[in-house]
Amino acid sequence: MTTPPALLPSLLASDRAPAPRTLVDIFMGVVEEHPDAPAVDSGQEMLTYAELAEAATALAESLAELGIGPGDKVGVRIRSGSTDLYAAIIGTILAGAAYVPVDADDPDERARVVFEESAAAAIIGNDLVITTTAVGQGRSLIEPAPPGTDDDAWVIFTSGSTGKPKGVAVTYRNAAAFGGPGLLTPFEMAVREPEGVVRDLFLEQGPLATRQRPDPLWADLQEGRLSEREYWARKAQAWHEAGGSAPDVPVMFASLYSPPGPRMIRPQARALLADALAAGRRTAILANDMRAFHTQDWIDGTEIIHTVDVMVDGSVEGVLKPDPELYRRLAQRLGVDFADMVFVDDQPHNIAGAEALGIPAVWLDVTDPDASFDRARTLMGLDEVVRDG
Repeated sequence: MTTPPALLPSLLASDRAPAPRTLVDIFMGVVEEHPDAPAVDSGQEMLTYAELAEAATALAESLAELGIGPGDKVGVRIRSGSTDLYAAIIGTILAGAAYVPVDADDPDERARVVFEESAAAAIIGNDLVITTTAVGQGRSLIEPAPPGTDDDAWVIFTSGSTGKPKGVAVTYRNAAAFGGPGLLTPFEMAVREPEGVVRDLFLEQGPLATRQRPDPLWADLQEGRLSEREYWARKAQAWHEAGGSAPDVPVMFASLYSPPGPRMIRPQARALLADALAAGRRTAILANDMRAFHTQDWIDGTEIIHTVDVMVDGSVEGVLKPDPELYRRLAQRLGVDFADMVFVDDQPHNIAGAEALGIPAVWLDVTDPDASFDRARTLMGLDEVVRDG
C-alpha cells in the first residue's frame, strides 16, 4: 500500500467536529499564562489580564444574579476604547450569553431597534451599569454556565437592504476560527506574545475591536457574502487606514507574522511532519492562496513550507479548493491514490471536497488542535511508528 501523505493546507474554520473549547477557555488561558501582562489600555487606564478577568467575572456574576446566561442576548453600549467595553464584552461571554454591540455614538433610535430585534435581556452601559429589559425582568438567580461552541457569541447588526438593522449571529466556534492547520491563530500567538504587533493587530481587528465594531466582515464571510480573498482584501484596507504600511494582503500578513519563524508554526503540525519524515511518509501543503496572501520573503523564511515534499498553491494553479481538479493535481505530483492520502483542513467545504473524492479527511478544530492532529496521526499509522521507534 502506498504510504499516505499528510496534506496541511491553510486559513479559517467552521463547524464539523466536536469542539470542547470556546473563546472563554482561550481567554482564560491567556489570563493563566500571562496574568500580569497588559491586556487593554484606554490611554487613561490600563488593565492586566488578571484585572480584566476579575472585572469581567464580577460582571458575569451580576448577570447570573439577574437570571441571564446561556441563550440570552446582552446589549453593550459603552464608550469606544474604554476598559469597561472590554470588561462588558468578556463578562457577557463568561456568563455564557451573546453580546449585541451598539456604538455609543449611534442614535438612540438605532440602539432601541437593535436591542429590541435581538431580544436583549439586559443592556450594559457606561460604568458597567446593567439595565434589564422586559425580556429579562422577573427572573431568578442562576449559576453562571459556560457556553457551548454552537451557542451565539455575539450578534452583529448591519443596515439591511431596507435600511432596517439586520442581525447576523456568530457562534463561539466561528469566533475562534482564525488561523489554520500549519499556522497559529493570532489569538494563540497572543497567548505566547502578549505584547507587540501580533496582540495589537488581533485586538484591533478581532471580536474585541476597540471601536466596538466586532468585525461585520467576518459575519459576511461566514454567511457566504464574501470570499476569503475579498474578506482579507478589505481587512488589509482597514489595517492600512488604521496605520498599516500598505492596503496589501501580503504586506499585512508579513507584519502580522513577522519575522517568519518557528514561533508562528502550529506545534502539532511541526511534530506531525517530523514524525512523518522519520517514518518515510511523503507530505504536502495544499493551499488556496499562498502567493496571493504572502510575500516571497515570508514564504522563503517559513520553515514548514520547505519541509514538505510537494506544495500545490491554488493561486498559482488557477483553481481553488474544493475544486476536484486541485486535489487531482496534488495526487498526481505525489504519485499516490486518493484513498492513500490523509487530508487535514480547517474549512468544512474543503473537507467535503476531499471526502467526495474518497480522500480520508480530518477537520482541524482550532480550539482543540491536539485532538484533530491525533486523529490525523492515527490515520497515517504514525501511532505505531512512534511506539516502535
